[in-house]
This record gives sequence, structure tokens and C-alpha cells, in this order.
Amino acid sequence: MRERLAQTVLDHLIHPLLVVSADGTVLHSNFAGYQFIAGRHGLQVKDGKLKTTRRDEDGNLGELLIALSDPAVRHARPGVLTLQSRQGRNPKVVLLMPMRPTPSTAAKAAKLPEGLVLVAVIDPPHRLLPDDHLVRSVYGLSVAESRIALKIAAGKSLSQIALESRTSLHTVRSQLKAVFAKTGTSRQAQLALTLSALAPAMIMAVT
Repeated sequence: MRERLAQTVLDHLIHPLLVVSADGTVLHSNFAGYQFIAGRHGLQVKDGKLKTTRRDEDGNLGELLIALSDPAVRHARPGVLTLQSRQGRNPKVVLLMPMRPTPSTAAKAAKLPEGLVLVAVIDPPHRLLPDDHLVRSVYGLSVAESRIALKIAAGKSLSQIALESRTSLHTVRSQLKAVFAKTGTSRQAQLALTLSALAPAMIMAVT
């Protein structure tokens, strides 16, 4: 029952999600994942293995899968791979996150192969963002800092944030500096990717 509910939730997401092993074998996918693969929008499955549609990007994918699937690496940072479109516009961002069982799920996870990687495809115009409470809990941000961080992750400029928040640009920049320090980032694009990586992780925690 719980597994069916989790699958239903995943299938209602517009973002492709795939569970992949170290050698690229696709073990599971939500409905959006199947559609994305079928459309050959940068990723494809050959002989059951996840590949990129461009040869020059395939090596990077393989290296990330091997590195993130290593069970000896307990706190690996999410891997990021950018897939260029055929027209050279609107590239897709692929986030790769190691799936590590928590103590509460260790018994259940023991039935699964080790070294699995969650692959999430993010379309920049439809970015997958985490819950505000999750962001504050993970990084220790204040309410104002979390609000700014999520708006930046959604693609808004500092001027837009200042206008919407009815505060000065100087204040927004000061709060962003604090956000950078707490999240270990230094650029707005890096912050956006870091926060986007939390959303699929939060979804998998439900399962």
C-alpha cells in the first residue's frame, strides 16, 4: 500500500526521476521519466543502461554515477550535469544524488542493491523547489533569508526580490551574503542548484 502511494505521488510530478545503479542500469522511473527518455531530450536508455544522447556528455554521466554510488562516501555532494538541446537553447539540468539508507529504513533498504543514485531532470523554466521549512531546517536560515534563497532559485533577480519584499536592494544583498555563508555557496546559480537538489531528496524521504 505504501509503495503504491509513493509511486502515485511520483507519477504526478512533472519532473523526470530515475533510480540508477553505478553501471547506469535504470531500476525505476516515474511516468515523467519514461516520457523524457522516450523523447530523447538529452538522455536515453540503451541495453537497459542510462546514456546521454550526445557522446561528449556520456563520459561525464558515467563518472558521476560511479563517484556517487560509492557506499564508502557518506556525505557526497549532488552531482550536476547540463544537457544541451539540439537547438542550443533551454538546456536541461540533471541532478544526481546518492541514495543512502537512514537508520529507520536500513532494514528495508537491505533488500535493495547498494550504491543507487537518484537522477532528477530539472527544466529551468519549471524548477523543482523544496519546501521553505526544509530549507530553513537544513541550512539554519531565517524566514527572510529562506524567502530570498527560494526566490533566487526560482530565477528572480535581486531587484525583483527587493521590490516584492518592499525592502532596499542593500538589505537583500546583505541577506544574500548570509545565505551564501550558511549554504556554502558563492554564486546565485550555485545556490539555485543546491536548493533544487533538496526537492527530490525530500520526495524520496517519503518512500
